[in-house]
Amino acid sequence: MSVSIPAGRINKLFGTDGGVMLSLYADFPADFDTDTPLLVTIDALEVPLWCERFERRGASGAVAAFADFDTERRAQELLGLEFRIRFDEEDDDEFYMEDLIGFAVTGFEIRHGGTENSNSNSNSNSNSNSNSNSNNVGGMSMLKNILVGQSGGPTAVINSSLYGVIEEGLRNKEKIGTVYGMVHGIEGFLAGNFINLSEVADNEPIDRLKITPASFLGSCRYMLPEDLGDKVYDKLFDTFAQMNIGYVFYIGGNDSMDTVSKLSRVALLKKSDIRFIGVPKTIDNDLVMTDHTPGYGSTAKYVASTLKEIILDATCYAHPSVTIVELMGRHAGWVTAASVLARTEYSRNPYLIYMPEHAFDMEEFKKSLKAALEQETAVVVCVSEGIADKDGRFICEYADAASVDGFGHKMLTGCGKYLENYVKAEFGIKCRSIELNLPQRCSSLLASATDIDEAEKAGKAAVVAALDGETGKMITFVRDDTNGYEINYGLADVNDICNKEKKFPAEWITAEGTDISDEYIKYVRPLIQGTNIAEYSDGVPVHLKPAYYR
Repeated sequence: MSVSIPAGRINKLFGTDGGVMLSLYADFPADFDTDTPLLVTIDALEVPLWCERFERRGASGAVAAFADFDTERRAQELLGLEFRIRFDEEDDDEFYMEDLIGFAVTGFEIRHGGTENSNSNSNSNSNSNSNSNSNNVGGMSMLKNILVGQSGGPTAVINSSLYGVIEEGLRNKEKIGTVYGMVHGIEGFLAGNFINLSEVADNEPIDRLKITPASFLGSCRYMLPEDLGDKVYDKLFDTFAQMNIGYVFYIGGNDSMDTVSKLSRVALLKKSDIRFIGVPKTIDNDLVMTDHTPGYGSTAKYVASTLKEIILDATCYAHPSVTIVELMGRHAGWVTAASVLARTEYSRNPYLIYMPEHAFDMEEFKKSLKAALEQETAVVVCVSEGIADKDGRFICEYADAASVDGFGHKMLTGCGKYLENYVKAEFGIKCRSIELNLPQRCSSLLASATDIDEAEKAGKAAVVAALDGETGKMITFVRDDTNGYEINYGLADVNDICNKEKKFPAEWITAEGTDISDEYIKYVRPLIQGTNIAEYSDGVPVHLKPAYYR
């Protein structure tokens, strides 16, 4: 009997001589040789592709060149096509269930666990311990697999949440087969890019994820269509089925929760039993229905620590000066608020703090700065990138128009520089602006140990929730201050979270919009406790090699 299984997809051209890049599914044989054709369907006909060249590239990729498609123009005809591999099996007229005893299940083949072929199950970095339970025979599902992705802006601890998902998935080996990761989020997965994380965990120090900043899997800023009948959802759910995915976890912020919402709603329409859970992540701390978000504590710690050093540098001269520090925050000032933690018993700096939640007025700024300079020789001012006037016009737009990012949000930079030039013109004193930029979100050396721990637990809680049958939910943080700071992990409907924004409380903004109250300090102080224990080699930090470099 001859059967064929989906084995991968032809993604894009490689070079100019007809080469192509392939993404390989879990059932692609580890012992593949070029004597076996890859089968594609062209104009309703099954066409064999004979490899003249085939080179594995990492966990789930390869480069190939095919006979009869040996030019760039011909190879272009193959882009986007899924390919299959045919296997021949002997028929058995008398088949009994007892015959399966002692066999391992892999793909559409039945192989005895003691034979020399028992390890030839898949390409995606698989091995007998990590994914032999996740495959199927004749389409009969065995253990379901996990698929996890990361999206939006990275943080210092987003990989700790990924670690939590991986660890909890592997711990539940009686319920879960293989843990796969989307490479570059849902956008990369649509292009056929994923990695077998179970094998990474088996062969590398996976706990190093907790000291690796940014997004190990790679990220994206990609919005799924509003039309739930769009063909992109058919493609996604077909791929989920091919990979035997039962649980999908998406780690991200507001727009990422929109992805979880759409996928879970499409699953209902398709009567799919795949469970979709969102794991919160954002340095902006602006997700509703949760006390705070993983990533914020580390950013607050970085801002406070860096500001303390900037203040010492800015105030060491005897001459009047102004230093303006621009921090992230489009519509919510949570990041900028953390600058208040840099104050000491010997310096009130940052003397002025401006948030997006309070209208910014140039004349009032001038008056406040003048008063500050009468108290301090050197004044440090902290501003959110998204400060705007009473008409809603961003201060950065006073200079020129702002561009937009992949989600359609205005990319706000430059208010610090604009205010720097304004101060120079109005006061005639030394002024410089500093934009902390990316280190605010990706500095793992100043990551909060509390943040790392909570991020990991959020990932684990997501897996537990999915195994309990939950779907269309996001993990939430529920604070309990009864006996000191404690966080419990809850669930909220993702449809009540996505496309909403939690503002910094107005009552925590004081002094006519130029200062932060003690209530905020009580709120944030527990989030920044503890220090990340980094690993070094030759004097520089060691990180886990990202999936997109494999």
